[in-house]
Amino acid sequence: MPQAIGPRAGWHDRRVDPPSGGPATTSSAEPLPEYDPRLPAFRASRHAVYRRLRQEAPASFSERAGAWIITRYEDVVAILLDTARFSADNSIGIAPFETMHDDVRAALDRGYPRFPGIIEMDPPTHTAYRSVVNLAFTPGRVAALEPSIRRIANELIEDLRGRTDADLVKVFGDPLPIRVIGEILGVPPRDTATVQELSDSFRMLEAGTIGLLPVDEQVRIAERFVEFQRYVAAMITDRRAHPCDDLVSVICQARLDDGRLLDLDELVSTVIHLLFAGQETTTRLLAGCVHLLLRERRLWDELVADPTLAAAAVEEGLRLDPPVTYHLRRAMVPVTIDGVTIPAGGAVHLVFASANRDEAAFPEPDAFDLHRPNASRHLGFGRGIHFCVGAPVGRMEGRIGLQVLAERLPSLTLAEPGEPLREPHVMLSGIASLPVRWNDVDPRPAG
Repeated sequence: MPQAIGPRAGWHDRRVDPPSGGPATTSSAEPLPEYDPRLPAFRASRHAVYRRLRQEAPASFSERAGAWIITRYEDVVAILLDTARFSADNSIGIAPFETMHDDVRAALDRGYPRFPGIIEMDPPTHTAYRSVVNLAFTPGRVAALEPSIRRIANELIEDLRGRTDADLVKVFGDPLPIRVIGEILGVPPRDTATVQELSDSFRMLEAGTIGLLPVDEQVRIAERFVEFQRYVAAMITDRRAHPCDDLVSVICQARLDDGRLLDLDELVSTVIHLLFAGQETTTRLLAGCVHLLLRERRLWDELVADPTLAAAAVEEGLRLDPPVTYHLRRAMVPVTIDGVTIPAGGAVHLVFASANRDEAAFPEPDAFDLHRPNASRHLGFGRGIHFCVGAPVGRMEGRIGLQVLAERLPSLTLAEPGEPLREPHVMLSGIASLPVRWNDVDPRPAG
């Protein structure tokens, strides 16, 4: 018998279970909007779509996505916490080895096998591998990073002397996280630009849109990814022979519950996932926060007047513009949500970007409020056992990055009106370019 999560009074009056796994029906005269994260038109109007789905169809089936779409905060949280009935296996939701052109697959086969990241594992496997990664993100290790993050942020601002405009993503949002995660992992400073370029291949493979590119371009991306794997494998081989005080060394020496060391395939995939997550998420966080603050000038002025508000700005930025739009789960048994039954085996999209703007969880959800009392309840880093292991570092980078920008570039302003260019990615939501200006008095000296 299906098991229920969060049934709501009156829901059955407006909606019925979809027949044979098809789309659910509603009494509204106007059809529900299409949910398809692959479409640029959907991504451009996604928040309006999410709002209507929350109001009329919080649990619905999308034929385009081939998944059940969950949009309300309490339902998303309930599923994230329910690891017994919902599996995180392949929670990235993209299977490039199964869907790519034969030439692309052949190029990837020349590298290392794809081993899932901890975000794609269920207990007890997840528990074992998570314990390994946690060793490198202890409170002491995280706290010790603050001077390095502040130094790197100030160095990036110093590089802007003599200029009055730039693409903030290119000069600050991209280089700050890659240099920080590089120091954590033990990437030599001379290699960070190369590693950033190579890691772009992983992002493109996982974007869900690579099939739109010409096949020769897809093959080039796959070859760059294999080069990335080999670079990481060389790091691992070196740390096994000459361990030092960095994350790669810690992971190489850590043992699973059964006493086994991770093999090379596991290590390569784990380090790549950490490099990617440590860079990509924070880049999106920084660019998204700055855009939201500058879009409404009084907010930026408030931060300039009181840089201690940077921590609150990070939380509110993660709520309004989370770097990860959704995660995927798979129902292990039939489960009823809001009167709609998800069958066993059904794919489920947990839409963080919608849950974070749920009116029932966050009053005036579309407003950026630097004093919102419950902003940290957002799902920007997930929830439950798959909560982002690097969240403390991401929060610190975001806080310090915003503080340094506010203190040293207080005249910062958007150089172009309208919405900024966003990257074409199915799951990730990030600003690809953010042109900004400042007056010739800035940058101010470092405090």
